[in-house]
Amino acid sequence: MTMSVSALRWWLAGTCAALAGMLAYLALAPLPSWTPAAAAVVGHPLPDVAAKAFIAPPSDAFAVIDSRPIFNPQRTPVAAFTDTLSGGQGGSASVGDLSLVGIILDRGTRLALLKTSSQPLAVALTTGGSIDGWQVVEIGEDHVVMRSNGSDQVLSLSRNHPP
Repeated sequence: MTMSVSALRWWLAGTCAALAGMLAYLALAPLPSWTPAAAAVVGHPLPDVAAKAFIAPPSDAFAVIDSRPIFNPQRTPVAAFTDTLSGGQGGSASVGDLSLVGIILDRGTRLALLKTSSQPLAVALTTGGSIDGWQVVEIGEDHVVMRSNGSDQVLSLSRNHPP
């Protein structure tokens, strides 16, 4: 049962016309009006309860996790903050509670993510930026050189990954 080309064209044209007619009807036909039934108003089902303030556990509660890392037996314990500092060029000043969270290198852009205990979030700084009296002098792949009052300190990223 084969159709000739002209019969197939007429069949396709008729099908397209029928579909176009249905589409026009759906687009132009008036919609029936419908309104939802009014809901009965009932008194407030739940009493107003003041939200409780979240109190974070002390950092000592996580000492077991820090001393015995999970998921990877080859991973070393989390380094203390003083282990991430290495001496600079003869300066006696310390970067205090400043810690290097991460480094972002993207083509010509170099960002150091630094955090202090007084700030809840890390701050992204480029070379020349400053935080808590320390200025970023150099951003390397795994370290940042900070300068304050002529003395330099090097902040290195922690080595908390397997070799």
